[in-house]
Amino acid sequence: MSEYVIAALPVGGIAERVLSTSNRLLSALPSDEQDSLARHLEPVVWNSQDTIYRLDDTLQYVYFPEDIIVSSLATSSDGKSVEVAMIGNEGVLGIEAIWGPRYATSDSVAIIPGRGLRIKTDILLKCLQDHGHFADHLARFARQLMIQLAQSSVCNRVHLLKQRLCRWLLTIEDRAGRDEFFLTHEQLAAILGSSRPEVTVATVTLKKRGMINYTRGKLRILDRDRLKPEACGCYNVLRMLWQPATRAVEPGISGAPRINCGRRSQYSFSAAVISD
Repeated sequence: MSEYVIAALPVGGIAERVLSTSNRLLSALPSDEQDSLARHLEPVVWNSQDTIYRLDDTLQYVYFPEDIIVSSLATSSDGKSVEVAMIGNEGVLGIEAIWGPRYATSDSVAIIPGRGLRIKTDILLKCLQDHGHFADHLARFARQLMIQLAQSSVCNRVHLLKQRLCRWLLTIEDRAGRDEFFLTHEQLAAILGSSRPEVTVATVTLKKRGMINYTRGKLRILDRDRLKPEACGCYNVLRMLWQPATRAVEPGISGAPRINCGRRSQYSFSAAVISD
């Protein structure tokens, strides 16, 4: 993974005053707040596997993804990692700087290359004092992120590797809007919190069953409908977080949740739902 590769796009260095962005959090703001923020936003671009933040990095900037998709990875002291959140154009990177110390709480890595906007953290904090809708949108996303963290924790603990792999493949296809990606076995193992040999066995199994093709780091989903029954129900729970317009549970997913995300479950651990 290359580190801190953030290149300004050739559009004058500073975003135009009239904000035009595919980041859904920013585009949902009233025009006056968009206009005020636009003068402080800078366009940036990342390649696949670029690192945006490393754990404990100082959060000098907060980022608003557009077509980039980012994996937030929790890493243990012995170097093992697992994805705890996936963030795209519905949200923001570095939100922890708003309510606490300005240090990254996880590694953030670009799994789908693309563009975004950044703003200096100091300026963002000043903007929050004057922009009520902006503050509300960030608070709403922070809540969604906490639900995602809780659900990911449950999923990584109780579901089989094959279930989590199928869930992840369905999710990345939904978010990227395409069925072909470039990921090595090592990268996929880091995301799923498993060893490379275990991931190899799981992907080979799916390949033999005609669900995917995976050769030299090029992964293509061949049969989405056959992946669905193999995925855990966490797919639908997490899908409703980043795709809020979705109300109906997608058919074909085994063990689909019986309650909506955001409601408290019968247990006390936030809104996490165990769906086999």
